Amino acid sequence: MIILLGKPGSGKGTQADLLVKQDRFVAISAGALLRRAAEHDPAIAAMQKAGRLADVDLMGGLMARAIEAVQGKRIILDGFPRTREQASWLRDYLAAHPKSSVTVFLLEIPDDEVFARLAERGRVDDTPETITHRLELYHREADQITELVRGFGEVHQIDGHGSIEDVHTRIAKLVDKTEKE
Repeated sequence: MIILLGKPGSGKGTQADLLVKQDRFVAISAGALLRRAAEHDPAIAAMQKAGRLADVDLMGGLMARAIEAVQGKRIILDGFPRTREQASWLRDYLAAHPKSSVTVFLLEIPDDEVFARLAERGRVDDTPETITHRLELYHREADQITELVRGFGEVHQIDGHGSIEDVHTRIAKLVDKTEKE
């Protein structure tokens, strides 16, 4: 299992998609799971529009179903966990459902780059107010989440600057290295 963490707009989804194209992985995007759930649940849609993070029960249930549906390929968790509670949930889930290995990639970019990238993305929930709120949440939780996920496996900090291909090359080298170990 690969866990991709980073600020909003750090490239987690893009890098997950590139790894999936190698046909060795299945990506599970926390944001995509929530967007699909929001299509059928106005309360989830309102939570997303306000930039609030999903509670651990909702997110854990969505993640557990998605993880259990994957057969025979390595899983990439894109943007999960985002809170200490979600990291604790994942720790407990992995203890009950052990995977062969877990590698964590932390994509690093500065806050001003987050605003620029998300402005280009143009999602309805990417307003300056919600971006600011999501960054505040990220900064409040990031160090503690990183410490919790260190217990799952090795954490690699990845420079998220440069082209998509440059960042992917950095990640792919580490993926190849961890698969050989």
